[in-house]
Amino acid sequence: MFDTLRSLFLCFLGVALVASLSDLPLHANLNGSLDKKGRSSSDCERKSYRKNVLKLVKETPFAGLFRDVKNQTKFEASGVGAVRGKYYVVFDSSMALGMLDDSFSFRGEDNVLIGNPGPESQFEGIAYVPENDTFLLLHEALPERNSAVAAFSSRTATGIFSETSRTESTMTDKSVSTTNTNKHNTVSLPEPLLFRPYVTTVKLNADNTDYEILSQCPVDFIIEYENKGFESILYIRTLDGEAYMLGLCEGNHCLGGRRGAEPGNGRIVVSQLEFSADGCVWTPQKTINIPKSADFKDYSGMAFNYATKKFAVLSQENAAIWIGDFDIEKVDFASENGIIYHLPRSDTCRTIFCNAEGIQWLDNYRLLIASDKAKSTQPYWCGTHDQSIGIFAMPHGWDPWQPAQNSYYSFESGDNNDAL
Repeated sequence: MFDTLRSLFLCFLGVALVASLSDLPLHANLNGSLDKKGRSSSDCERKSYRKNVLKLVKETPFAGLFRDVKNQTKFEASGVGAVRGKYYVVFDSSMALGMLDDSFSFRGEDNVLIGNPGPESQFEGIAYVPENDTFLLLHEALPERNSAVAAFSSRTATGIFSETSRTESTMTDKSVSTTNTNKHNTVSLPEPLLFRPYVTTVKLNADNTDYEILSQCPVDFIIEYENKGFESILYIRTLDGEAYMLGLCEGNHCLGGRRGAEPGNGRIVVSQLEFSADGCVWTPQKTINIPKSADFKDYSGMAFNYATKKFAVLSQENAAIWIGDFDIEKVDFASENGIIYHLPRSDTCRTIFCNAEGIQWLDNYRLLIASDKAKSTQPYWCGTHDQSIGIFAMPHGWDPWQPAQNSYYSFESGDNNDAL
């Protein structure tokens, strides 16, 4: 009898021990290993990480911001714009635009959805044009038949939304003939598609209930991968009156595939709007290389602060932002220097802001970051912060008036690059 009770007691202790170990953070030192200074070796325990992590000040799901959600249950935020104390959000799941006040309050009176939600828009970015009080809405990449590329100058964007849908655009009804020299037979193959970003110009009506589409203009820039087009846009104007649209490529080298995954090769395409008898087109003037200190796997958003000249680039894959200095007159980065700041992680050092896509400066010390919907292939905890907008504060020591320095901590390398 005694032996039986002892066996049951030992079994109970074993189960309790296993349960307690399973509740420990992933970075806990189960074997008691410490670094040379006697500290935990976890990434999140490092001083260099703590100095370079943003602080979440406030976060609200989009589903809680609007009094009238217009029968919407999905808010796949992809871009944020700022105009005179109001913030405008585009959703690739809706044609409606979100307008928010600067308090981001629950069911706030000034928070409204502008326009009919309609079908999925595939909007990826938004930029404001102060000269005529309009907005530019970015479509990441829309299909373009390969045979039409040479005649692109004669095309306009009119009616582009009545063409083949994005889900059906991997095949066309036009074929080319290919001869097999071994079997001497002809095989009909579908003509490959190329893609271009498109920009829709809209103007809000006086009561902010709807908007009018003024034009739909392509960007004369070939996208080889449908899901690796432009992810964000900015509209800037230099002192000499030149106006430019900056388009942020999602993939490195503006590509998908293996080359698109090579970190530190971000690109921004600078374009100007041109008109002709055939229509409108955004014509690229040059491509800017994002400094290699922005060592990211992808690029999902960007924002420029005119007061401090600080340029922020957001990465969804890295759950981090890079901040550098930008010379608006040269329309280029002022130096190769930059600082990487990480979005907060969980108490187990997991990435929890998995879908950050839109970014905007709230002021010189705080940023807005909007999140897309979590993917079904992502871990369940990614859903906690998806479809939301958050205010993030820069960490202690941030000085917006000082030039950016190469001072950051990289999870991938584990190197401490902090200048301490």
